[in-house]
Amino acid sequence: MIEPTQKPIFVAKYSPDQGGNDFLGLRAVNTNLMSQCLPGINNVSAHLRPFSLIAWIFWKFYLLSAAKKKSPTSDELQVWREKIEILFTWSHVLHGVGGIPGTQAVVPKPGYAPLDFASWKRQPSSTSLMAAIQYGPAAKSPDGLGFIEQTEHGLFRTTGFGNQLAEALNKSLDGVGRPKLLRDPSEAFATPNEVSDLYSHWAIQTPTAKERRAFWSAFYSESTVGDGTRTGDRSATVSLILQLLKSAGGPLTEDAIRAALFYGMILQRKSSSVPNLLITNWHRWICLQVRQAQRLALESLLGWLEQRLIYGQEHDTGAIAGYIDELWKANASVLTYGLTVSAVRSSLALGNLQTLLQRSCKDESLSIFALMDEVWNRFGVGDDLHVVYALRLLFLCAEYTRHLAGSETIGAELSLGGAERISLRFWLDSLDRSGQLGTKEFVLLLLEQHIISQHLSVAARRYDGGTQRLRISIEEEGLTALTVGVLPLRVTPDRLFTALSLMAECKIIEVDTSAWTFSARASS
Repeated sequence: MIEPTQKPIFVAKYSPDQGGNDFLGLRAVNTNLMSQCLPGINNVSAHLRPFSLIAWIFWKFYLLSAAKKKSPTSDELQVWREKIEILFTWSHVLHGVGGIPGTQAVVPKPGYAPLDFASWKRQPSSTSLMAAIQYGPAAKSPDGLGFIEQTEHGLFRTTGFGNQLAEALNKSLDGVGRPKLLRDPSEAFATPNEVSDLYSHWAIQTPTAKERRAFWSAFYSESTVGDGTRTGDRSATVSLILQLLKSAGGPLTEDAIRAALFYGMILQRKSSSVPNLLITNWHRWICLQVRQAQRLALESLLGWLEQRLIYGQEHDTGAIAGYIDELWKANASVLTYGLTVSAVRSSLALGNLQTLLQRSCKDESLSIFALMDEVWNRFGVGDDLHVVYALRLLFLCAEYTRHLAGSETIGAELSLGGAERISLRFWLDSLDRSGQLGTKEFVLLLLEQHIISQHLSVAARRYDGGTQRLRISIEEEGLTALTVGVLPLRVTPDRLFTALSLMAECKIIEVDTSAWTFSARASS
């Protein structure tokens, strides 16, 4: 119990326990759009073999339980799963191979080492293959690739193409190692030499032809394209990638593929080469990239505002908006400085989506990818001019949204998040409503409504009584920064690399890992 004080005292300076991320609440919409373009995978699940191992873990466990004529328990399954995962990770570490979770764990003792997560100080919620941030969601049914499913008893079992993956890996492991090591759930110790010998039989670099065929069958189905299912949506985006690489005439980097998909596979062509069946999925890809640009621009403005509060000792939004307005006026070559918002927008207006794509493919001042690079790089070195580039990016996002809305293919996607998460449609409507505002009035509205109020609202909704999400507060003197460090600027990866990596491991496309370029296979 805290004793009441009888006289005034000095209290410790308020120092909130800062934490969290996504301080404008925009990430969920981006992730949702990624799940429409490439559902069933995430930014971690870039290798095929871990899926085979997950399938094999459950497949083999039930096989061993059946042989003993006993019903399996969740505790027994956990012991078995942790043991196999440690053997798998440890064998890769012994051969200097990373790319899988848990490789930072330290061997608990020399000689015979225990094979449980606790001994290795591994956290199941983060370093297990089944963790929510690892391969687990992508392996499961129904939201992932469907290699395992949950039973009525809460345990997981192998299903669908997962059985083929498990059987293929089992063939590679048949008769390997000390008899009890991979065939007795209760065997809980191993030596480095025993573990090292397992490596060549389940290394992540060498999935078998049968594994590749089974995985590809789950990952891609041409017959489902356009049917509205998760497999169909993923297959549609994969079809776009395959057709792009066939038309490219040479290897492309991930960034070049991302942009070429955005432009409708325009490389040396005068018009889009997207088949009618894939138009909606193509528009979703455009929508995702525009949303990525919008989020980066808005979060960069939050980060810049923090910089002004921390280092500039400015507290008044009017003064800050005035500074941006003068900076904009002095750099009208970056973004036209007009009397009103409508005048600024008219400088970017083009007739239709196809014209905008064609122009932006050739003109970096209209390219969201080039502008994102400008914002990212200038923010990183503390160049205030990044703010004007962010404004140009936001106006360009609205122009793309206007044309996409007119296509009537992805209305729901443009409205994802609504006003609460500043959807693309809401942002377009906000600019429409601001048409007659002067530039300084618009900047002030942007700062107060879409940055400061947005941040305060998100922080209040997410406050859990412990970790503080607030980075900016309104005190007697005005705006005040609650942090000493500036918001780090990030762009959440869009799963494209994961898809390309998995396609390459299935030998559907070629990859040159020395330059990380991808190309079509000669026989594909």
